[in-house]
Amino acid sequence: VLVTGEDEYDPVFLAPTFNFEVLEGAQKGHSIGHVLATDEDEGVDGVVLYSFAKPSPYFEINETTGHIYLKIDSQQHHSSRAKRETREITMDIHARSPLPTSRMATAQVIVDV
Repeated sequence: VLVTGEDEYDPVFLAPTFNFEVLEGAQKGHSIGHVLATDEDEGVDGVVLYSFAKPSPYFEINETTGHIYLKIDSQQHHSSRAKRETREITMDIHARSPLPTSRMATAQVIVDV
């Protein structure tokens, strides 16, 4: 008899939106923060993997930890932070289990660059 689990629960992000900031002079590979979701399912259905909804030219996400990293060095600005205007990049992040038919949740990441 083969008993398989069922993906009963959606992953749940800790917040619908995560806000991060890229510090001036941050280098490629620098972590700007991490997202977190939980899943009440047991076994492989309860494992949470993270991905961007669309690939980003500037950021990558660790599939298992949810840490978001810079793909490129940030630019040095010679003016003070208060004098420059805020520039934001908005991305959607998915959380799901490794199974192809698993349930998925989406959260938004806003990065001040």
